[in-house]
Amino acid sequence: METEARDYDSTQEIRAMILVALPYPPLPTLFARVSGEGDPVLQTSHDLISRLLRDAAQRCTHEENKARQRQQQVVLARFMKRLATLDSADPVALYGLYCQYTRDHIATYLPPGAPPPDLRFLPLESTCKGDRIHKAMRDYMAGQARILQLPDGACAENWLRYEYADMLLFARSRLLDEKIEGEEEADE
Repeated sequence: METEARDYDSTQEIRAMILVALPYPPLPTLFARVSGEGDPVLQTSHDLISRLLRDAAQRCTHEENKARQRQQQVVLARFMKRLATLDSADPVALYGLYCQYTRDHIATYLPPGAPPPDLRFLPLESTCKGDRIHKAMRDYMAGQARILQLPDGACAENWLRYEYADMLLFARSRLLDEKIEGEEEADE
């Protein structure tokens, strides 16, 4: 049997696991092409984070990785605090929060003082069932169901019927439920 030829990427599976474990779902973004030529391209925020992870792994500097990890923990703590106080029924506000903290997470890969990457989050309503971003979100939700060992939703097809905004709300609930369970276990 013939296989598709592609460059070997020793970090591909690790990056996939990191992306699924992130509390920030794949968001529709426009950012500059890798070649730097032409109009910006539609990608997910996870595409950019994956590229940043790959670049960080290639540099493989222990101190840089530790500093980034500390920054990401601060961003995550702020995100979780804001997420817990956000109106749970407002997908537009939730989307804005995801955009803000995804940008902050992405900024942890940049050198101190560097300008933010040239990316723009598209409006929430720009994503439709079946488009590239919706499919990425569907896969993210299924991956999280597997990692979190949830009884439902571990198959990407389970998420086809949901709108992108609905999946954002589900993702929020998962995060808050996991946080509450963690706090309860710590109290015991």
